[in-house]
Amino acid sequence: MVRATHGVHEGSYYWEAEVLPSLGDDAHVRIGWSTREGELQAPVGYDQHSYAYRDIAGSMVHKSTRIDEYGEAYGVGDVIGCHLIISSDLAQNKMSFFKNGRDQGMAYSADDIPFGVYFPALSLYKQAVVRVNFGPSFIIKPDIMMPFLPVSELQPLNPQDRKV
Repeated sequence: MVRATHGVHEGSYYWEAEVLPSLGDDAHVRIGWSTREGELQAPVGYDQHSYAYRDIAGSMVHKSTRIDEYGEAYGVGDVIGCHLIISSDLAQNKMSFFKNGRDQGMAYSADDIPFGVYFPALSLYKQAVVRVNFGPSFIIKPDIMMPFLPVSELQPLNPQDRKV
């Protein structure tokens, strides 16, 4: 897993990744969010600290549990958006993913998303290639009804929050 350097600790934030042609055969992608405690030597979605939207079957993955009945499968040319709402009211926490601007539905909410700092994260398999876009200009404007900020607006965290 690779994880961004700036994380969300409160607010409504969005980022996207465009899936590009791979450099090898049978490449796959997982795109999502991870806390600082997420295992970097494992794929995003492997543990309780990371959440993924998987290209195969459009599955969502968290704690190594795959749910295939989530969204649409995606591949080369698709733009995958990641929206996260973190609130001081745990019941308001929400995570959803977008395929080419279309909301794939609520992936995780409330108790599934404990307080913490969440970083954009992804895993690439067998020479998969993506182009990450933290904003402020997005390739595809997501269909989000509430205000959100691009991840590019995040401020650096305290030094202890930036440890890998």
